[in-house]
Amino acid sequence: MTCVIDDGARHPGKFEACGPLGEALYELTLDGGLDDECGDVDERGIWYGLLLETELACAPYAIVSEDSQGFVEYGAYDTEEKAVQDWERILRDELAWFEEGDDAALAEAL
Repeated sequence: MTCVIDDGARHPGKFEACGPLGEALYELTLDGGLDDECGDVDERGIWYGLLLETELACAPYAIVSEDSQGFVEYGAYDTEEKAVQDWERILRDELAWFEEGDDAALAEAL
């Protein structure tokens, strides 16, 4: 799959912070391409999705996030190792958030 090129145009709304590449990565999360996900927009205010092997030359590995207002951002990685390192950090942060809320059942589910 070819890389989505930033066309320089403004993309107001859901994808204004990330442009066409972010939109393409987000679409992959909707098409069942997720390798893992965590967080919850309603409960936590943010959701994260891990994409490994996206087939996009400019973002072969990515982490996509969506906040409670529907805005999407992403991190693109050139190696799986870098993506997984950031993913593990996100998981630790999520676990800490649940534990701070004294919600042990949710923490164990994560």
